[in-house]
Amino acid sequence: MKIKILLTVLLILSISRVAPAGSDETMAWWRDAKFGLFVHWGPISILGKEISWCRGLPRPGEEYATWDRSVPAEKYDSLYKEFNPVKFDAEGWVRMMKDAGMKYIVFTTKHHDGFVNFDSKYTDYKITSKDCPFGCDIVGELAAACHRGGIGLGLYYSPPDWHHPEYLGPNHDTKYIEYFHGQIEELCKNYGKVDVFWFDGLRGNAEDWHAHEVVEKIKRWQPDALINNRLGVEGNMGTPEQSVGGFNRTRPWESCVTIGTQWTWGGNDKTKSYEECMKLLLNTVGRDGNLLLNVGPRPDGAFEPSQVAVIKRMGDWLKHYGDSIYATRGGPFLPGKFGVSTCKGNKIYVHVLSFDGDKVRLGKLPAKITAAKVLTGGECKVEQNENGVEIAVAKEHQQPLNTLIELTVDTDATGIAMISPLVPPEPIDLGHHSRPEKELVGKTPKVVFRNGADELVRVPAGEYVNRDGEKIALDEFYIQKHETTNAMYCEFLNDCPDAARHYNGRMQIKKKDSGGKATYSVEPGKENYPIVFVSYHDAEAYACWMSEKTGERYLLPSEAQWEKAAGWDDAKKHFYAYAIQTDEIRPHLFACSSSILFDMDIWGYAPIAVGSYDATSPVGCYDMSGNVREWTSSETDGKKITKGGSFWNYHTSCRTFSRYLLPPAAAGDANGFRLVCVAVNKGRTKGGEQRGHSTLSDKIGDIPNQE
Repeated sequence: MKIKILLTVLLILSISRVAPAGSDETMAWWRDAKFGLFVHWGPISILGKEISWCRGLPRPGEEYATWDRSVPAEKYDSLYKEFNPVKFDAEGWVRMMKDAGMKYIVFTTKHHDGFVNFDSKYTDYKITSKDCPFGCDIVGELAAACHRGGIGLGLYYSPPDWHHPEYLGPNHDTKYIEYFHGQIEELCKNYGKVDVFWFDGLRGNAEDWHAHEVVEKIKRWQPDALINNRLGVEGNMGTPEQSVGGFNRTRPWESCVTIGTQWTWGGNDKTKSYEECMKLLLNTVGRDGNLLLNVGPRPDGAFEPSQVAVIKRMGDWLKHYGDSIYATRGGPFLPGKFGVSTCKGNKIYVHVLSFDGDKVRLGKLPAKITAAKVLTGGECKVEQNENGVEIAVAKEHQQPLNTLIELTVDTDATGIAMISPLVPPEPIDLGHHSRPEKELVGKTPKVVFRNGADELVRVPAGEYVNRDGEKIALDEFYIQKHETTNAMYCEFLNDCPDAARHYNGRMQIKKKDSGGKATYSVEPGKENYPIVFVSYHDAEAYACWMSEKTGERYLLPSEAQWEKAAGWDDAKKHFYAYAIQTDEIRPHLFACSSSILFDMDIWGYAPIAVGSYDATSPVGCYDMSGNVREWTSSETDGKKITKGGSFWNYHTSCRTFSRYLLPPAAAGDANGFRLVCVAVNKGRTKGGEQRGHSTLSDKIGDIPNQE
């Protein structure tokens, strides 16, 4: 299948085209605000560990994710009985935000752990429970203080809920959705005006959360509220996480970044310096985004003084130079080694982070500069010609962090086309704050290689409608799950005269040319990891090689078979998508910010390969029948869409359970996910015609029928 077609199908399936919520007025306010406070908080702050992710099993949908899990679930779920933040002061929080120059807050009403920071009638696992010594409605007090103080109110809510017994269970679509939607109704109706609903969970699709319904409800109850892009719908804004987004004026976006190394208060957690935080703000706004800076309160409700001091210094700078930040747009000078620029009206603000001696050189500006001044003190000399703009500032007037220069032009600066930098920007490195303190090295998994009949999955004969709406008739056939490791594939390459056609440079296999001959070797320690980056054509060649080597029949399913058989479960009479995971744990950078379905690099569809750069699960083929529902069909914009099954999604360095709209013929993405499936022909139809599809029928005889 063509790459373009696959990408188109995946994008159609993964983006639900529901109209974003919110009013133009709210969007304009939000884009002008630029700087907000993110707060992750809950009983886990008592231990100083990361919210939700340190909770042990059970974590429905996350059973195989190994990140932390250091607090037994029973202990984690009992911490609320000790949670008594007596120093929580909503009015004080608002004063702190104003001192920091922050215009809005996004507060966690419920995280993945299921604990509720507001008074909900749907649960007793909440801040107002009789078992919680604090007993006050934190969201209620905070909402009232924000409304009085003129701070925008954003409410974070995680649809996933590892505490709720019906989450991802048999009654997910009834009882759990009623719970989820009911709490959104409470948040909409009980706390006055809400400016932003910030959903999280990084998994699932619109149908899993009945997102179209909840968006329509929010529109009805809070017609001006904005919604982010993590509910399976397009939303009003993108949300890059722990990274600065790329320059983008066409799509509103907001980077959420922690001031420390974790989202909740971490005791002796390292804090980003004032300089680091200011550079985050400047680089975000200069790329036309908002910065949502996360600061977690201590268990007593107060914020860490060292972190408050950092954001207060940011506020002091903004009191003097906020005109260059608030209500601006990024550009017209695109980010470069010099720094960034912002603009509004006939003003261009050049934030110089790096001079070349006493000068900064910019690209050609299609407008006349009528005035220039250094807002941070001193004087500048500006030369504008056909080659660009050169600004000179004496070294004694260059600031160690940001030398701010205001250019006045003879036109509306926001309408000027973007100007590429003469020297590209340096990569934005969040330093030790974005990396784990220790590098975790997981054990190498053993090879799984089974060919017995007990591993076969029978797919019954019948007519079905494929994703293109075509009726396809197929005889009964069998699918055998088979893992191909790097070592096995490397052996194939070294034994294959045409190996170069089947080798991709991004594999964990290295090619060495010596004496006119190419040899292939596996990266040390990666021998038993599942192979990645294999096209359908390569899979066919490998299947042929395996057939000749073992005497067994290794065939690839046709596209029609693959669509039908990707996850057929004969015992339960419905579909699951099968996957293999490894036990490898790798150091991770919190750099991924959008769903896997937007980051794909399709290499055909690869039915024999599975793996991930950051897989965290034991080796094996898993039928996630305890956690998923049957595949069902529905209509969206007049098109029939199939959904369901067990599907693993790589996102922000952890493996997360999902039920994406999965086109079964798709192999996954180039970051490592592959479905695994090898069709094995078992028997004949009437007249001796082979069942299934094979490119090897002239080489291997039929395998006897398996009754």
